[in-house]
Amino acid sequence: MFDFLKKKTRKERPEPAKKELSEAEKKQQQQLIAAKKQECQQLESGQQADLLAKAYEELGVLQAVSEAEAAIVTLEQSFSYQVSLGEGYKTLMSLYNQKRSEAAYKGDGDEIDKWMGKMDDLRQIARNNTISN
Repeated sequence: MFDFLKKKTRKERPEPAKKELSEAEKKQQQQLIAAKKQECQQLESGQQADLLAKAYEELGVLQAVSEAEAAIVTLEQSFSYQVSLGEGYKTLMSLYNQKRSEAAYKGDGDEIDKWMGKMDDLRQIARNNTISN
């Protein structure tokens, strides 16, 4: 009758699941990433910002599955050349959200604020891009 006075037990939160690739898929993914890195290096000498941004965006999307940290750096670099609201934007937002979720799981308030700030900045870029177009 007076259940509200009883102390509730906390349920264990499951750890976020991570997608695992098979060995063949990992090898194929690494080959694609290496080829795209070479393409980016070749384009850097030409200084064509739109092509370079697209190449870095594609590289970041490929890296997102296996190398989240590298994918974040690559996608941010893509945005420094040219802002696009395509697959790179979605991937970067999901990576930021994943990092925020990991920080929340650990209970690290500073990391949560860091990733929330980055997500807010990314949303602001999308708003500015939508308004200007």
